[in-house]
Amino acid sequence: MLLDAYESGGLKGVVELIEATSGNTGLAIIVLARYFGIFRATLVVQSDLTIGKKDPIELSFFGKLSFIPPDEGHSGIVTARLRGKAPGFLNLGQYDNIHNKDLHVLYTGPEIFKAVPDVCLYVGGTGTGGTTYGIMEFLRQHVENVKSLGIFCEPDQKVPGVRDFKRMVEITFPWQSGIDFSMEVSTRRHITLPMAQLA
Repeated sequence: MLLDAYESGGLKGVVELIEATSGNTGLAIIVLARYFGIFRATLVVQSDLTIGKKDPIELSFFGKLSFIPPDEGHSGIVTARLRGKAPGFLNLGQYDNIHNKDLHVLYTGPEIFKAVPDVCLYVGGTGTGGTTYGIMEFLRQHVENVKSLGIFCEPDQKVPGVRDFKRMVEITFPWQSGIDFSMEVSTRRHITLPMAQLA
């Protein structure tokens, strides 16, 4: 997403990135941002962002980093979109950016195929759907009849990095095309469910 913004001229005048994240994309963005000359970032996060995710983000950034909650009455996604329109700010928009999936087509999918060339089922937690979308775009070109199982939260449950179907409405790139089957899990079940039960 950063490379696409750079190549299209979208980084001109940008001094700060702002992104809604559960941690993973935020970490990736801040690690790469400095290579594009950006040393300020604001991450819109929920109050329950774990220390295990927050600490690596803080340790990885060589610049000014801020964590803020969503604006009142708005989701984190909307907050980042609105604030990203201010001069000098940019919201890459992982929730509507079709390039969300690109690295998974180029790297994650091939790594899975290399490790398990006869893979028949990919199971993944669904945050934006970009990971599964990209992985399956690659695997479907190389493995006959491979399927995917997208894991979602049950309503009002919390699983780090995983959304429920209601919250997926905010994601506007075609993430659904990467998922063949879906399954909802509770907070407790996602920790305790043996993989054998998914087969």
